[in-house]
Amino acid sequence: MLHVGADSAVLDVNGLGLRVLLSPNDVDRFPAPGAQARVYTHLSVNKNDSTPRLFGFTTEEGRELFLLLTGVAGIGPSTAQAMLSAQPSPGEVAAAIARGDEKAIKVKGVGAKLTKRVVSELKDKLDGLATRTLSGSFTRPSAAPFGSAADDAMRALRSLQFEPDEARRLLDEVLEQSPEASADELVRAVLVRA
Repeated sequence: MLHVGADSAVLDVNGLGLRVLLSPNDVDRFPAPGAQARVYTHLSVNKNDSTPRLFGFTTEEGRELFLLLTGVAGIGPSTAQAMLSAQPSPGEVAAAIARGDEKAIKVKGVGAKLTKRVVSELKDKLDGLATRTLSGSFTRPSAAPFGSAADDAMRALRSLQFEPDEARRLLDEVLEQSPEASADELVRAVLVRA
């Protein structure tokens, strides 16, 4: 890592400096410059803006919740990242949504109507699955347990612009029939079903 700022970090990836946008909570969790760090990322490309943005997260749970939030109409990447900082950890944000606590995820620039939509669309997906732990992680909303092949397939489907709910539903169906499938096989099977 080369530099950590107020809302981003510049990472040295094999000699290439990459600027990664971070939430304030993730900035606080980053090690000092020069130390190694594992960063989970999401590349956001806006049709109206020619500059792609790379969002970073210190936990995979943070990235997964970010993807769920951006799946709600009216929530863009910057707003989703701000909502992740409404509480100290992604697990606490997920728990607030699961219990319907709109005030706990309210952030500047997001009206009550949009906050209510986030809770109504995501509450059932997180209800009973959000757990408060010391690490702040949450259990993913999936009927089938996701392993690395399913996680890789989910990331591939999201990069192909599948909505998170649809990708998860289709992956669950494929995993029921082929629990030992590789990520490539899962993606192919989902594409056939879609």
